[in-house]
Amino acid sequence: MQYRRSFLRPFSQAGLTLIELMVVVALLGIITAAALPSYQQHLMRSRRADAQAALAAITQAQEAYRGNHSLYADSLARLGFTPPASSNYDFALSSNSEPPFEAGYQIMATARSGSPQMRDTQCRLLSIRLQAGQLSYADAACWPR
Repeated sequence: MQYRRSFLRPFSQAGLTLIELMVVVALLGIITAAALPSYQQHLMRSRRADAQAALAAITQAQEAYRGNHSLYADSLARLGFTPPASSNYDFALSSNSEPPFEAGYQIMATARSGSPQMRDTQCRLLSIRLQAGQLSYADAACWPR
């Protein structure tokens, strides 16, 4: 066997040493630790966007319903709305006018208990409110500009 120097491996041996393997594992751990929080934030914003799209769809359905009736719909079922199967939010509809559902309504999306979206402490509750023809959002920081 040929040796380059006495403390090196023979040329015929190939592979990684335990030290080299540990360095690779350590580097992967560092990269993962840096990237994971960013990835989780991205997923949270993505799920939030899904709920915002559902709220917008409910708002459009309410306006279509109001165009054919004298009041806004008093339930999501009356609008024909069914939440997405993979939804991380529970949706609710309530009245904020007297008589009920005549001049306004409020739609709320609340992060479902036990879902990963419960970690979204800033925007667990998303809502749209219509009062006397004026549309407003509960927490403007949670809505895209």
